[in-house]
Amino acid sequence: MILAECEERIIRDHDDSEKSAVVVHGVYLVRGDSVTVCGLVDEELDKSIDWTKVRGKTIGTTKH
Repeated sequence: MILAECEERIIRDHDDSEKSAVVVHGVYLVRGDSVTVCGLVDEELDKSIDWTKVRGKTIGTTKH
């Protein structure tokens, strides 16, 4: 899958002292076995969120 105007959102844990971040990648190639969810984004809602202030829980490790 090829993504254009791509951004990576790094969401930090609640007790992490570092802010969450957005990293701009531009064009990004994702291998098929790395894709888990793909969908449309509400661009108006997305632009209204300050992603540096969003916090979340860490996702568990992946088992193969």
